[in-house]
Amino acid sequence: MTSQPGFFSFRWRPDRPMAEAEDIAVVFKVPGAVDRSVLPDLLETVCQGPVVPSAVVMLQCGRDGLVEALQAAPLQNALARFNGRMPLVVFTIQPAPYAVKLGMALGASAELKHELTTRFMSTAGWLPAGLAAIFDPKTVVVAAPYGYAFRKPSNERSSYFIRAELGLSNSAAVTFVAFAILQRLVRDYGRIPPALRLLLVDTMNVASTAFALREMLSLANAPTVPQVESFHSYGGLDEIASPLPDTSLCIVSASSSMNLHRKWIREKALSARDIVTLVTFADAEDAQHALHGLPTSARPEQSPPSSAYDIRIAGEYFFPVMEQPRKVLLSTTHHGCEEYTRSFHLLRERRLFSAFRATAASGTLRSLFIDANALLQTPEFQNWIDTMVPQLLKAGTAQILFQDDRASAVLAQHVAYIATTRGCTGMLVRCATGIDASNVDRNAPIVCVAAVVGRGNALLSLSRDLRNCHVGARLYLIGMQVAESLEQVRTFDRNLKHSSHESPIDVLRRNVFLSSETVTDSFRQELALYQEPGPLDARRDSLLRGPKADELFLPSGPGMDDALVLNVDFAFWRAAYDPSAYQAEVLGTIATVLQNARTSPLQSPLQQLRSPLLMHVALDPENFARFNEGIIQAALLRAALPSELDYRGDAKASNYMATLLTRIAIRFDAPQMASLEFLVALATQRMQLNAADATIVRDAFHRAIQQRTNPMAGAVRCLLDAFAPTQPNRRAF
Repeated sequence: MTSQPGFFSFRWRPDRPMAEAEDIAVVFKVPGAVDRSVLPDLLETVCQGPVVPSAVVMLQCGRDGLVEALQAAPLQNALARFNGRMPLVVFTIQPAPYAVKLGMALGASAELKHELTTRFMSTAGWLPAGLAAIFDPKTVVVAAPYGYAFRKPSNERSSYFIRAELGLSNSAAVTFVAFAILQRLVRDYGRIPPALRLLLVDTMNVASTAFALREMLSLANAPTVPQVESFHSYGGLDEIASPLPDTSLCIVSASSSMNLHRKWIREKALSARDIVTLVTFADAEDAQHALHGLPTSARPEQSPPSSAYDIRIAGEYFFPVMEQPRKVLLSTTHHGCEEYTRSFHLLRERRLFSAFRATAASGTLRSLFIDANALLQTPEFQNWIDTMVPQLLKAGTAQILFQDDRASAVLAQHVAYIATTRGCTGMLVRCATGIDASNVDRNAPIVCVAAVVGRGNALLSLSRDLRNCHVGARLYLIGMQVAESLEQVRTFDRNLKHSSHESPIDVLRRNVFLSSETVTDSFRQELALYQEPGPLDARRDSLLRGPKADELFLPSGPGMDDALVLNVDFAFWRAAYDPSAYQAEVLGTIATVLQNARTSPLQSPLQQLRSPLLMHVALDPENFARFNEGIIQAALLRAALPSELDYRGDAKASNYMATLLTRIAIRFDAPQMASLEFLVALATQRMQLNAADATIVRDAFHRAIQQRTNPMAGAVRCLLDAFAPTQPNRRAF
């Protein structure tokens, strides 16, 4: 579908092609004066390929001067390009009763003029072609996101929704649709209904067609000029009074089932000629009463009812309905996932973990960094290797392949030692890069070793290479893996185990940790605040070189020399421990808890940090009172998604946070207060409050630092200066 202002152009390929006109470019001119300046570009556009039309037919409603404009001197050069290429024919059409008169013909034989006149005497061919161009399924059929289904205003559930207004993208297309409705009226009544006083639309989204139809009726000298009203779809159907028969026309934007068509006729005691649905599917019941039927092949596949969540569509403009926000209060009852967090407690003294650090091999900053070299030195891991590897090691294992890093190479050597002590001979240990049929024993068992894995691209690449040259047993040994979800880990394992030869393949893994890139994002955003030299230069340098495990969070105390410390009785660590600055371990624990709440099904869906509906799910501000230690509050701020800390849509939650932060401001330089962490979250807009509440917090910190000259006051002042302007309305999430 192409167009210039005042014109609607489309292609029509008749079912029974005529000589010299198998593919016709039809140009429909809206009623009104001719804009001669657009005609040269219009003629050039409609004649463009890749398939050049065999003829061009222009239609004008009434004598609007199109023929005179084409015959004027400025258009002669444009018309000259048609000579010998394709015929140009202009018809003047009368809207009601429909009639066609030849107005101009250029390069058309007498036979072609007669054939075109005969074809255009009926709208049965070219009018549906124009409607098909306007209501292109690629434009008007909106598919629900994977795993979701629309809950329509009719309360039906479907994986797609027809939005007819998306096809009405210009006034010429709207006028063409109005012309088609007028032809439907005249066909059903035999004339223009003399008592037509009211045009009803189910949504103001398509009200433009009703107003264009009213203009078309006026052009056709209709005895009355109808009013235009909207009844707001199913929500207002019962409220509108039943019109008298033949005095109204109801225009329904779209319906895949034609239910509204039948309900209107049944409840208002009217006939099928009193209502027209613009778009439906061709195989729908009563589709013959719709203006246009989409091809059945354009219907998206329905999602299984058991797997699709609802997006409710309602209101005058058929917008998705935003459900009431939900706040989640963390608890061990609903959110405890000890199988994933236990190792943070057990290995707390080993200092294996950190964040915002990169391995030497990849250079990618990690949300959860695991020191693979330190991992190999831990007695717990060594005991696990010595216990589990012999249980899965196959007799005759001849080769150990390791991921391309030092820790994996050391671990591979130890696995080779274990294999040797169990009778395996001729053991070869080599890097996994460059593996092919020339250096792999096709049938002998292989062990593939990786000390620490993230997405596991190196192991996946190795598994693909081995499929071409190895059919024997295989063991993938993974020390620790960091993933975004358990489903990601399950998919990873399925890919490793895939074998067309049905080879016995096992995956042995010590630990899985869950984390999200939002942790890394929090440090990147903080680093972006430090553009100028200031009191936080040391913090900037720490982030640039990779922070230590006990220096992940901003410090506390008047001199900024008190690291945030975890006291006893951390809810997500069941066993005992001594207080210490377990910052990496606490951050890893909280990140795992939150990511598990986002990605794994919990016993209570209301406790999940995601929703199957269009709903804002946030962390309950009460979490910052329940977990009132600075180190845990800092971990929550770093591990939460920005949308989970956006309280602008909830006045009570925003006010609660403002009150909490005002109290923190009073003691901003006390040891173990996460004052700077909260200020960084506000300055980077990871946490957002309503404008008035944000001002209250900012003013509270300004008052608190007025009489202080210590380093902490300087750092607070620096962060207050970095505050971005408050956004009064919550952004889409």
